[in-house]
Amino acid sequence: MKLKRSHSKLCHYLTKARIKKGYTQMDVAKRLGYSTPQHISNWERNLCSPSLGALAKLKKIYGLNSEEVILVVMTDQEEILRKTFSKK
Repeated sequence: MKLKRSHSKLCHYLTKARIKKGYTQMDVAKRLGYSTPQHISNWERNLCSPSLGALAKLKKIYGLNSEEVILVVMTDQEEILRKTFSKK
């Protein structure tokens, strides 16, 4: 069985941070070196999550607090583990 990874808190957190800064997905994509905003769209729609390297860059681009980012990621991971361990 393949586990479904859900980073719903992270995707909402990153979306809010981008909008608060006034950036479009394309603005962020360019700053990360992507030619299209598809990666950013996928992260924000919770289709996948950014790599740790991309997350570190997003933290700088958005001016995010490290501890807050860690808490959001850890909360998502805790939910994934609890759901996994509660299954038979």
